[in-house]
Amino acid sequence: MAATETELTAAHEIGHFLDFAGLQPDGRYNSETGPLEEGMRLLLEEIRKTNTWKGLVTWRDDAKNIAATTKGSLLKEFYHGLQENYEYLLQPSELFARAYAQYVAWRSGNATMVAQVDDTLAREDPIEAAALAVRRLLAGHPSIR
Repeated sequence: MAATETELTAAHEIGHFLDFAGLQPDGRYNSETGPLEEGMRLLLEEIRKTNTWKGLVTWRDDAKNIAATTKGSLLKEFYHGLQENYEYLLQPSELFARAYAQYVAWRSGNATMVAQVDDTLAREDPIEAAALAVRRLLAGHPSIR
């Protein structure tokens, strides 16, 4: 989420709070384990059917493969960092918080939040895919290694 997405970010962080302390006040993320595990499991299954999730998995795997085959240490570090970022975004607690923020936006009908969700989803699908394609092209260029 961009720094200017204040409302969506607030809902996202409330999602983390609910996941960590609100749904199960024992200091564990319910999205990872807990009494609502079955319901959360079903939610995460639905999230994993989305194009955004599939794209994040693809980008993580691509970054991992490029990092493994890149010869230049700066590019290797760059792609390793991308891989770690995508792994973070794929954690159950992060998936829940993002889904919760989107739910709040759509359920409330708040035009600002809905626009922020739309902007975020637009960035995560076609634009990021194009950016990764450019990074792949540059990684294979002999003068950049």
